[in-house]
Amino acid sequence: MFENINELIELNLTKISESPNRLIFMYELVDLKNNDLNDFNKMNKLAKAMQDRGLVDFINERLDLKEHGYEVYKSGGWIKFNNLQSEIEKSEIERTKYKGDLELKIKVLQRDSLEYQQTIRNLEENLKISSLLKNWWYLIAASIALGTAIGAYLF
Repeated sequence: MFENINELIELNLTKISESPNRLIFMYELVDLKNNDLNDFNKMNKLAKAMQDRGLVDFINERLDLKEHGYEVYKSGGWIKFNNLQSEIEKSEIERTKYKGDLELKIKVLQRDSLEYQQTIRNLEENLKISSLLKNWWYLIAASIALGTAIGAYLF
């Protein structure tokens, strides 16, 4: 019987929503053939299943439709609502996965950016040294020549 619980919930949610005062008693629950459920345990399980899903309040064999249950009924029924919830959960999982992928790509790009900046700093350092040597080469050459001349003169 409960392998098609969603269909049973759909049928009985419709029955409760269309009843006066939006309430029924547990013994008024029906099966898929629209016959009354005669088994107390089945009625009790179905009523509790509807309560667990937030559709009804189940107190003393009375099922009162909750606002959420009525909204589900108005929006097309339990099966449609359940399918929409599944789609929302799937899209949320996909969005979370996509977000994780983007965060990973951002971290890779940040690491690459840091490596690039380090390379630029190293090249700028080399360029400064090279530029200094280029600008002061005559002073360096003159110092070496002077040192050699003084050394030759003294010895």
